[in-house]
Amino acid sequence: MRIKINQNTHRGFNFGMLSSLLVISILIFMKYFYRLLSDFDTIVFIILSLSFGVLSALGFINSIKGIKEPNTFKKIIGIILNIGFVVLFLYALASFVFDF
Repeated sequence: MRIKINQNTHRGFNFGMLSSLLVISILIFMKYFYRLLSDFDTIVFIILSLSFGVLSALGFINSIKGIKEPNTFKKIIGIILNIGFVVLFLYALASFVFDF
């Protein structure tokens, strides 16, 4: 008997976990390495932030696609993580643009 993997739910969960790893790496980078290397650290921070935004958006899209799939623990965690990360990214983007 083969277990069927819900593709969109699985992808959404994986993107959510990758986004959480990127958030942790951004926090570590900001705590220990930011402003030590002048311009290079800004480039690294921008790359990490943009990759976080792209991964969270992809995870959100896959989580929305997986809404019709059966409810599992991965589905619920993936939806919560991805919605939270998209809101966090949009808030950070808006605060950068509008100087909140």
